[in-house]
Amino acid sequence: MKIAILQMPVVMGQEEKNLRTVLNMIDEAAHSNPDFIVIPECAFLGWLSEKSEEFAEPIPGPITHVLSRKAIGSVVYIIAGITERDGNDIYNSAIIIDRRGEIVLRHRKINELDVGLKIYKRGNTLGVIDTKFGRVGLEICADAWVPYITQTLSLMGARVIFSPCAWAVEKGKEEENLSAIKQHYENRTKESNVFLVGANAVGEITEGPWKGKILQGSSLVYGPGGKLIAEGWMNEPQILHCTLNL
Repeated sequence: MKIAILQMPVVMGQEEKNLRTVLNMIDEAAHSNPDFIVIPECAFLGWLSEKSEEFAEPIPGPITHVLSRKAIGSVVYIIAGITERDGNDIYNSAIIIDRRGEIVLRHRKINELDVGLKIYKRGNTLGVIDTKFGRVGLEICADAWVPYITQTLSLMGARVIFSPCAWAVEKGKEEENLSAIKQHYENRTKESNVFLVGANAVGEITEGPWKGKILQGSSLVYGPGGKLIAEGWMNEPQILHCTLNL
């Protein structure tokens, strides 16, 4: 399974700009013929964006339609973090789009931080899908901070769990934060014998309750037994490529 993680710069509240970045990076990543392309958490508005209420979109919706066309054109699965509207509720969601452009799985973040609950409603379901590479699942960022979500997805048969993320930290504390995240990933992949793919963004959080913090990059891929497979650059955009031997 060949994976490309889009460790993209996210500009808070700028949906069109972020969408252009995603599409350009997908085109670049596609040259290496990946099987899966992974896009970070809330990639199109930014996590905790003040514009979430105004610009959150339904799933399916305009952004997912654009991503679906890209998936077909690039013959690739796309995993993306989406700020989702469902009636009056806003969710921190992630989707998998298959090579036919179909949305085959949606996950709404369950272990949302308290600060996030001021915007996003908690999800309450988990799901997996079968692919030619095996069964895969979805979680989002802090869903991996507790064992139960990853363990449940593993019990449902997932061999690979994709996790769009928004690891935010005060400037200068990136190494400390990364060490804690690595410990979570090591624990989850030891407990559940799965591959865990975390896709983080880069850039400054310029609005909302975490204004002034930064998204530090450092995307991670861990394998069964707590093995570190790939690590992205810190504080720099990157397309991180890796191959999982399932």
